[in-house]
Amino acid sequence: MADGVIPSDTGALGHAAERVLKHQLPHRDFDGPYTGLLSMVNAGAFRCFGVSIQSMRLPLIPLSVAGFLTLYGLMRHTLSIGSALVTTLAAFVWSVPNYFSPMPSWYNLFLALFGAAALLRYARTSERTMLLIAGACCGVSLLFKVVGLYFAASAALFVIFAEQLQTELHPSHRTPRATIGSGVIIGGLVAFVAAAGWLLLGKFRLVELIVFVLPPTLLAQFLIWNEFRLRHCDAKGRFWRIARAGACFAVGFCVPVALFLIPYFATRSVDEWLVGVFVTPFMRLSHSEFHRPLQLDDLLVGALIVVLSCLMMFVAIKPGMPRLGRALPWLWSVAVIVAGGIATVNSGVWSALRLVPLAAAIVLVCMLYRQRHDRRTAEQQQTDAQRCLPLFLMVAVASTFNWVQFPLAHGIYLLYAAPVLIAAGGMALALLTPRRVWPTACLGIGLAVFAIVWVARGAAPLYGERFEPDNRDTIVRTSRGAIYYDRPSARAYEALIEEIDRHASPGEPILALPDFPEAYFFSGHPNATRTFYDIFDQDYGSPNRDRRLLAMLDKRGVRVIVMKNFSPVSQVGLPDRLRAELRRRFPHQQRIFIQNKPMLTVRWRNAVPASAKAPVGVRQPKSSPATALVDRLN
Repeated sequence: MADGVIPSDTGALGHAAERVLKHQLPHRDFDGPYTGLLSMVNAGAFRCFGVSIQSMRLPLIPLSVAGFLTLYGLMRHTLSIGSALVTTLAAFVWSVPNYFSPMPSWYNLFLALFGAAALLRYARTSERTMLLIAGACCGVSLLFKVVGLYFAASAALFVIFAEQLQTELHPSHRTPRATIGSGVIIGGLVAFVAAAGWLLLGKFRLVELIVFVLPPTLLAQFLIWNEFRLRHCDAKGRFWRIARAGACFAVGFCVPVALFLIPYFATRSVDEWLVGVFVTPFMRLSHSEFHRPLQLDDLLVGALIVVLSCLMMFVAIKPGMPRLGRALPWLWSVAVIVAGGIATVNSGVWSALRLVPLAAAIVLVCMLYRQRHDRRTAEQQQTDAQRCLPLFLMVAVASTFNWVQFPLAHGIYLLYAAPVLIAAGGMALALLTPRRVWPTACLGIGLAVFAIVWVARGAAPLYGERFEPDNRDTIVRTSRGAIYYDRPSARAYEALIEEIDRHASPGEPILALPDFPEAYFFSGHPNATRTFYDIFDQDYGSPNRDRRLLAMLDKRGVRVIVMKNFSPVSQVGLPDRLRAELRRRFPHQQRIFIQNKPMLTVRWRNAVPASAKAPVGVRQPKSSPATALVDRLN
């Protein structure tokens, strides 16, 4: 039994894995939705455990266990055993259990945690092997999804900070200004800030600037200031140590990527992989449906929750505070949990989580500035370094991994980042209250209870907006496993599969459009094209594509098609001219209704004439990395 999944996501992943199981390569033979490694992992799960929804989930279980154990180990460098356990529990209940679907972002999250653990060990021991491991984690993460590259940014920030800290702890004799060495480091940090701003190019809003750009910018500006301050202290040596660390990280990064690309090199299709990974997905993201901006009013409520929580913590830890004052944070947590059913409060808590990297970055940077203006003994410097290293690392990872929510700031995307956000917040709070355990415990317990009460029982499509009880109470039974879904949609999926099986022989290819890859996986019928989302076709929206599709349908003897009356990704949808021609060629139809609205249509024809040929005047689109192989597959 599989529940808690969204059919469109699971279906697309399963369909891609099935094609890999048939010895096809992502982006060469079909338009894979992600970089490609996830499809291979899922294909391996299919081979070992059978083609089913449950099989794709199995690799995620041990990875999740290892990921949260790693998160606990990272937090133990700052938190006590009890605080680390409570914070890890809060991170867990905010993440995988709420959306236990084998999405690549989960793999990105856990690989970022593994890489962070390796970086922290490198900073403590100077073992370059750890840099190779961290780079390999980044490379493997990229092979699951492009957002894996974000970890490289946090790694660069951390390595620079670790080298600056090492220079402060072990100062060498003063040397002349190393203008070139410091200039390259400062220039790289400025370029990083510019790149973070470029992420929002064309969609710049104050809210996104605050949430996504400001936290890593605060870290970078501190490093720039500190580099100016240390430019007399072995700047040249520091530059070369950072360069060697970057080279080791790059080698570790390139090894798994090169191994993955061996079959593409062998078939001379690397260019198709590059286009499919770094160009084609932006066609999907260019559609307005995938731009869900953050709301200013929600962010203001979230900021209010963060500020009030911090104020109550500081009031409660003041010496001589009576018991009622010390109970204020707990009473505040209870009040927020009780009011979680109110839409404003519910969305405010989600927004408060998004603001954790900013709050933690402010705390960290202020503390670092204060430490460098105070006269400290060597022992105090060593103690401060041991406390600040893991916090800087976690804030850097949280600040960059938070970008996984851009440009689609849906609540599900916040779940991917929630573990590192909660860990960064807990470690920052522990740094502010070093001799008290209960503030971090209060934060962790409050977040965990809120997630259990208002997230675990909520409807996934409404995460981050308001709470509504999950209505996925009806089983959709397919040959690929069973899922829970809402009753109208469940009945529609069952009717769809039944109609397809009625008119198409087992294993016979069908065509489902627009943007309907799950129809192939749940029905068990192959895709007659290489397309997952219509917008991925280079000739999308042109009359030539319509003629090409019609010719392919006759050539492959396709007898059944499925047409959706809405398009979640491709803005043109199903052009009227193509719709009319499909109706003429597939005269029989069965409409499928969802809540009394005709949402799906199954059309079929009895047979394809043996003499069917492509219409006169059919022209193939101009050759390009994404379209040159259409004829090869079709």
